[in-house]
Amino acid sequence: MSRISPSCETAEDDVQIYTPKNAAQPPAPRAQKKRVIAGVLCAVLVAGGGLSLWKLSQAHTPEKTAEAFRSALAANDEDALRAVTDFASNAGDLEPLFALYRESAAFRQQAANLAGSDAPSLHLKKHRSFPFASYRVQVDSCSLNITTNVAGAEAAVGSEVRQTQAIDEAAGTLTPSQAEFSSLLPGVYDVSVDYTSPLGERFEKSTTVNLMQPDSVQLDLDYTSLYVWNSSSIPVDLSVDGNYYTSLDAGGSVEIAPLYDDSIVTASCTTDAGETLTDSVQAASRSFEVLFSLGRVDVYNDYDADMQVELNGADYCTIPAKTLQTITGISLGSTLTFTLVDSDIFSPYDYQLAYDYDSICPILALSENSKLAVSAVLQDALSSAPLEQDDGLLSGLDRLLVENGWSRSEVVVSDVTVGAVYATQRVEGGTLLSLSGSYACTNITLPEAPASDEAEEDAEQSVENPQFADFYTTVFCDGEAWSIAE
Repeated sequence: MSRISPSCETAEDDVQIYTPKNAAQPPAPRAQKKRVIAGVLCAVLVAGGGLSLWKLSQAHTPEKTAEAFRSALAANDEDALRAVTDFASNAGDLEPLFALYRESAAFRQQAANLAGSDAPSLHLKKHRSFPFASYRVQVDSCSLNITTNVAGAEAAVGSEVRQTQAIDEAAGTLTPSQAEFSSLLPGVYDVSVDYTSPLGERFEKSTTVNLMQPDSVQLDLDYTSLYVWNSSSIPVDLSVDGNYYTSLDAGGSVEIAPLYDDSIVTASCTTDAGETLTDSVQAASRSFEVLFSLGRVDVYNDYDADMQVELNGADYCTIPAKTLQTITGISLGSTLTFTLVDSDIFSPYDYQLAYDYDSICPILALSENSKLAVSAVLQDALSSAPLEQDDGLLSGLDRLLVENGWSRSEVVVSDVTVGAVYATQRVEGGTLLSLSGSYACTNITLPEAPASDEAEEDAEQSVENPQFADFYTTVFCDGEAWSIAE
């Protein structure tokens, strides 16, 4: 078989092997050695990388990851914890989570079993699969629902504060309410409810919660309610510890809350007569009936002078002479004081209203100084004035002497007591007063009446000595001196 050579294109009978001009020459022994070394190095590197990957994969097993998680919690190591943990929400302060691990045996048990079973808020999740499997701890967020009995209160979980909202929006302030806190890390939290009333009274309640899963806590505030009803015939103002609260119409009622037990609730009003009436109770009483009873009184001034009237020590009105006047809108128990204008010979007359209605005619009594002056004048007349005068005073003494057969020289008159003044009359130059009284008449020649039981029989047969007599007479005062009226 002949072959044509590509170089000369001539046929040849002998067989020839074609070798391209650029064909590679067999490697030299040194080049072969380098290739062998390179291959060995590659094999070593592949084997070493595989070993390293195997070692890394062994360091990131579920058990190793769970152990790193527990160790970080136990050591309060925030950086180490974040290195193996994914948080479902933005985790700022991790102290509540560390505190939970320290204080809760249940949470520590959950962390210890994490490699084998999930906990309510802790899960082991595969982080990646290539070039080797790794794991991280997934920490879920927890929610906490706070319920209380006051809407508009400040509910706080740690440093986070929210206002409670009424469950029934149509209800008032004192109604079940709640505040929802979500995106909380499992942890130990100080939980509180704080409310300041419009009266400035502050109520609070707090507790500590170990939060490991969605939970709720009820913190009802302790306060007192006071039911007030106004049984008076006039409106009243209500105040709490001196602070105005509201007005309450006659017949109206109101519930005041929230209150401290020792809060003082006061009802007050001003009557038409200008009286200020008050009544108070402690809130712990739970109920308060306001009852300001008002009355009226008809007053007749029977004197010839105007009469000044004071109500509970304050000037109230003036009743003209010989005039009937009605005083209305004064409280039961109020004191009316009557005095004659421009006259100091009488003591004030006090009257206390005890009924819804009354009618009076004030009878004034002489002042103590006037009584002493009148007594002295009457004593002198009874002792030395002629008995022929028919003035009521001396005629009564004369009858007493005649009835007992005594003479004027045998008796001594003493203990002259001035009683009630039952009539007065303004006359030219002064005032005439008709008054009553009594005196003692003693016969100095006779023994006094026996006082012992043994002499009782003798006493019945003897004349009583001294004898007491009543009198009615009229005296005159010119503003300074007193005398028996002629």
